[in-house]
Amino acid sequence: LNTNALKMLIMWIGGADWEALADIDAAQQPIHSTMNTYFNSGNKDNANIILYSNYPPHFKFELPMSPGKGVIMAEDANKGFWLVHTAKYFPNLAGAIGDLFSNEKTKKDAAAFLCMTYSDVNLRAIDTEIPKKQDSARWSVPKSDPDFVCLSNTGRTANDAKYGATVACVLSKEAADLFRKMITKENSDACP
Repeated sequence: LNTNALKMLIMWIGGADWEALADIDAAQQPIHSTMNTYFNSGNKDNANIILYSNYPPHFKFELPMSPGKGVIMAEDANKGFWLVHTAKYFPNLAGAIGDLFSNEKTKKDAAAFLCMTYSDVNLRAIDTEIPKKQDSARWSVPKSDPDFVCLSNTGRTANDAKYGATVACVLSKEAADLFRKMITKENSDACP
């Protein structure tokens, strides 16, 4: 491996253009300030939220770093954003902003984040393009099911007031059976 080539691609910490790093959950950081628009919102009920991942929420094993995870949020005021990430867990919108994508949870293995803002109309178009297959499914853990409910790909949704979001999931029967065994009341704060 040519180390000179690496030097061209990597800015060393002593470089003139290098900026000091900050914790990802610091208030002035982009992830915190972007997601805080939702957490501080007085009208969360009007937000349309889609969380998608290749594993369901509250999975009891550590998730692998992989693409295919994201958060899409839009409200009726014709604005919203699409956050694509590789964090090793499903974000918990019922928690606090500082716990969503915390430095403590992401510093062991670097997590990639990409956030784009869109109009509400364009966000709806993006939603229709997300592959509706197992590795990019949408998930819901409504209060009506003590463990895990997977909704069929019929456009049906479940609204869980605790999470303030309307979400649905698409999953094969085999994967649903597996995940139902893995997700229990002991490791799922979404369960009553």
